[in-house]
Amino acid sequence: SYPLPTMDQELASALHQSLSSQGLVFRFGHKVANILKRDKDIVLHIHPSHEASLGASVGAPEIMTCDVVLV
Repeated sequence: SYPLPTMDQELASALHQSLSSQGLVFRFGHKVANILKRDKDIVLHIHPSHEASLGASVGAPEIMTCDVVLV
């Protein structure tokens, strides 16, 4: 998957690579279960979404600490 799925695939791939090289982390096929604000950080509890896990092994929930969240 790429950010902006309606965009031309070549451009979307270039955008994904550019943003990833700047430190952005993408978690496609996940849902946010909880967001906590702690001082200057944000703590996310994310889980694989039901649709993404159909027919695939279900991944474990993750806890991520970050400074900015784009949903």
